[in-house]
Amino acid sequence: MPLLRLNDADAASLRAALLLQRYSRGLNRVTDRWLGDEGTDNTDMQILLAVLAGDGAGPSDVVTAIGMPRSTVARGLSRLLDRRFVERRTNPVDHRRASLHVTPQGRRGIARFERALADFFREEEPLVKEVILLLGHDPERTAPAAPGPTVLDVVSALSGWGAAYLRDLRPRMRAFGAVERIEHHTVTMLAQGWARPTQLADELALSPAGTTSLLERLEAAGLVVRESGALDSDRRAVLVHLTPRGRRAARTLLGTFQEHQEALVEAFQQTLAPS
Repeated sequence: MPLLRLNDADAASLRAALLLQRYSRGLNRVTDRWLGDEGTDNTDMQILLAVLAGDGAGPSDVVTAIGMPRSTVARGLSRLLDRRFVERRTNPVDHRRASLHVTPQGRRGIARFERALADFFREEEPLVKEVILLLGHDPERTAPAAPGPTVLDVVSALSGWGAAYLRDLRPRMRAFGAVERIEHHTVTMLAQGWARPTQLADELALSPAGTTSLLERLEAAGLVVRESGALDSDRRAVLVHLTPRGRRAARTLLGTFQEHQEALVEAFQQTLAPS
């Protein structure tokens, strides 16, 4: 079960990418908890913040502002309208145009989200500093004299980084048959070496059935294999590891991450001192 051959810089980037996955899952939990009873995801949060920033803008303006596909924005807006976080008004001058506005309920949700995010940023400072160090920068650099970014500025910067990274990553990983983000995460984890299904389930917060389904998809794409009897200490143990095709996919993922890691450092630096 050969591993990826990594130089020191590649190994540091891989470690940073794995830490980023953990950070992203924590950020998603904050969003799910504080942006409404039904929960939502970071895509909806980006759309909500774009509506807030461009109060009275139309759907096309939101598409332009956040650079997401029109269909993705339409689905997100539909969810936000259903939850009454956003309302649509008819333009008084041009009745064919609609303007979007954050409702009082949406503003209360954003305020709750800001408080929860500030707590999250403080709790995750050690992880953020480790990522910045791994990527060759000093997390303790002197802060500028001007007021620091607001919490919403920070989450907007993080969301913008994530959107740019995924725009490049998705088509490259789709070529390997890995479409979903959790599949990307699994490939990243296995780039370190083999893992037991239970380890993957714990790290990815999946049920046994969900883990089995995930591994079946990755096996069908030719990215992983499950092997029994490979451990002398436990012949019943099942180990999961990357195939040669899976290692090529991991290299592609790592290379894409490295293309974006300088921008990640810039965004992560902002989380250390939001005002």
